[in-house]
Amino acid sequence: MTQLDSDDVENIKEGTYVYWMDESDDIPRGSLGEVTGVDGEERSVKFAEKAIFVKATKLNVSDFQKDSFVHSTRGSDDLMGSW
Repeated sequence: MTQLDSDDVENIKEGTYVYWMDESDDIPRGSLGEVTGVDGEERSVKFAEKAIFVKATKLNVSDFQKDSFVHSTRGSDDLMGSW
């Protein structure tokens, strides 16, 4: 698993999972989204609530990215899978 520096905007590329670090009436702070496009310092991000175009400095890279392994201990059976 590759660990990305959470506040380095150079790491916020298309396909990266990010957290919304700003305030919005439509998107709660801390919401998880996926970057769908890059244009200079701005990113197009798809959140569950809606897609927005925002400066990369308003985002933080998620600890988990595609192809990361995750371990769930919820319930009686331990599960391991791919994120």
